[in-house]
Amino acid sequence: MPRFIPSVAVATSVGALVAALVVASPAFAESTDPTVVPTTAPTSTPVASVPVGPGELERTFAYQCESIFWGLNLGTHSVSVRATADYPEVAAPGDVLAPRSASVELELSELLRQSVHLLLNGTSYEGTADADWTLTTAGRATAWDTGDLVFPRAAVPEGMNESWRLPGRVDLPAVTVPDDAEGALWLSLPQRFTLAGQMHTTSGETHDGEFTCTAPADRVLGGVALEGSTDPTPPTPDPTTDPTPDPDPTTDPTPDPTPDPTDPTPIRRSARSRPLVPGPAGEP
Repeated sequence: MPRFIPSVAVATSVGALVAALVVASPAFAESTDPTVVPTTAPTSTPVASVPVGPGELERTFAYQCESIFWGLNLGTHSVSVRATADYPEVAAPGDVLAPRSASVELELSELLRQSVHLLLNGTSYEGTADADWTLTTAGRATAWDTGDLVFPRAAVPEGMNESWRLPGRVDLPAVTVPDDAEGALWLSLPQRFTLAGQMHTTSGETHDGEFTCTAPADRVLGGVALEGSTDPTPPTPDPTTDPTPDPDPTTDPTPDPTPDPTDPTPIRRSARSRPLVPGPAGEP
């Protein structure tokens, strides 16, 4: 029997149960610091290795995804997003690139798999996400209205450290290469997307499950090759898209203004400022 079952049995709340799963995970057991869960988060491929056609464009990105299932917030997890699209063409300005489909596969964390499997009795998941990609060339970025990201029903593994993967696809529409295109026509994944779907359970029930995901600063999948261009430079990542927010700036509190003794405005005495003990007869 897996070692984490006793911890789950005594959990009295969602928070306690998730904490029990963390403590019972092998990664926690190997840590030298009991307050830290060491994880190997997937990282985005360096900008220098952005692929350019003709041929297959493939990269892996580390999105940060808030996970809410059955109304329970299971936390924000690093999710590996591997995208692949094939553009064998060498295009020229004015060319129309035919529509095609691309694959997008999510690999979710072991802690999230444990939470879904043990806490919700989840057995499989399916969902869709509506999000625009981006086309960039000649220093100009344009929103690309692609089809939905569709993730057919896929099993939630039962065994510890079995990879939980959600293979999906997206339809990429036809695109006309701009007349001023230069270097390459760069394709970028969505900056954000929300994957909404259904979690199926051992009892045959279904419950809502949602991932709200934010991309790293660099989300360029690759470039469609253009005639006469060699060694094109991919767009510079925009730091404003980084999912890790900067800490709130520290500002000195603004002191209340000091009354100006030369201010001629009279101070009116309110009813509350009158003496509580009445004065001699005849005085107000």
